[in-house]
Amino acid sequence: MRFIYRSSSVPTLSCVALILAFSVGELCAQNQKVSVPVPPGENAKQSALNLLGVRWEKNSSNRESSAKELESFPNDPDVLLAYTINRMQHRRYKDALESAQKLSKVAPDELNGAVLHIWLETLSDNFEEALIAMLSLGRQMNGRQDLDNASKEWTLRRIGRLVGYMQGPAKFDTDPDLLTAAIISVTQGLTPNQLEVFNNNREKVLKKYEQLTDSNVQIVAAARQKAAADNANQTRTLAAQNQEFDELASQLEPKIEVLRNEGLQKLDQIRAEASPLQQDLSSLSNQIGYVNYNLNSLYLRLAYCRHNHRYARGRRGGVVYVDPIYSNSVLISYAIRDQLYELGRLRNLYDSVANQLAVLEERGYQIQNEYDLAIGNMNSDLEALEDEKQRNIRQLDNLARRPQKVAQGKIGSLRNRAEALKTYDPISLEVYRQILIQKLK
Repeated sequence: MRFIYRSSSVPTLSCVALILAFSVGELCAQNQKVSVPVPPGENAKQSALNLLGVRWEKNSSNRESSAKELESFPNDPDVLLAYTINRMQHRRYKDALESAQKLSKVAPDELNGAVLHIWLETLSDNFEEALIAMLSLGRQMNGRQDLDNASKEWTLRRIGRLVGYMQGPAKFDTDPDLLTAAIISVTQGLTPNQLEVFNNNREKVLKKYEQLTDSNVQIVAAARQKAAADNANQTRTLAAQNQEFDELASQLEPKIEVLRNEGLQKLDQIRAEASPLQQDLSSLSNQIGYVNYNLNSLYLRLAYCRHNHRYARGRRGGVVYVDPIYSNSVLISYAIRDQLYELGRLRNLYDSVANQLAVLEERGYQIQNEYDLAIGNMNSDLEALEDEKQRNIRQLDNLARRPQKVAQGKIGSLRNRAEALKTYDPISLEVYRQILIQKLK
């Protein structure tokens, strides 16, 4: 079967006149706020009107009360359609889809319910279910002789836009064979004017999609170009900073080496001064050891003499006489006195040399700490410069990838807009609402 695609004229909405015919009083009455809780309707008609009237305002209490209206008449087509429209008004699309699915089973000949069912399935990316529902809708339209031309064209406008959406933005998610079968089912038996209505709305969506796609390419290119221009200035700044960091580092490194060598020289000088003192200290230590050895020997000899001297006096019966052993003990005592004096002198010298070495060692510690601190500060400065340089390098790397990231982010947001069903088919709930209200009255 061949399809005729025309774009010479755009049909007007047949329901506009219907909406304009409603009085201001009727519209205000349906939107009037109720200050007291309204119980569920006593009959299906009243429940449907409640869903389109007092339950219409977006608030938390209406969600529960709207569900109670449906619970009272769960299989009534008007209540199901009103509940579907009500849930869409409250942006509760999951609840709306469940209600529309049930409505398609309970009343498959309800065209507005069928259209909303297809729209909600498409909104949820359930394209296969949407096309199956479209097939059913096509069969219903072809099998009904009571449909007036206005109602049929109103349905074809919406279906044409949905088909255009599936052929354009959602073409990669839609089964082409099933889509072709759905188009055949919907367009079979249409008059040339009705087919023109269908094709015009379908082509509008495809044209808008093409315009958005072309515009998106230009927007992405402009975003990438702007990001690249912004990056050029930042890149120059960061590169200049890194060059400055390298110059500062090249100045610090020789200073650190000079300080290190200067500290080592001073420490070598102190070691040179300490070397003869350490030798003197070692010599004095040996001398002190020798004197102590002599003292120990003299003390032993003195003790021996005194012991023998007491024994000699005892054998003589207490007679006093000059004992040569006693004379030896006196000489030993004098020798001990001399050795003690020498020991004291040597110890004084030892302590003096030890103090001089301690002073030199303290000076060495001070010099070591002083230069370690200075070199440590310079090394910290070097590390800080290196950290800054590495930070700049990371920023340069990020800047190099930034145009692509900006482009990807822009592509993602634009793709979402280009593929959003509401961009091409912003459904007017007020029209459906007023049509059903007029039917119920």
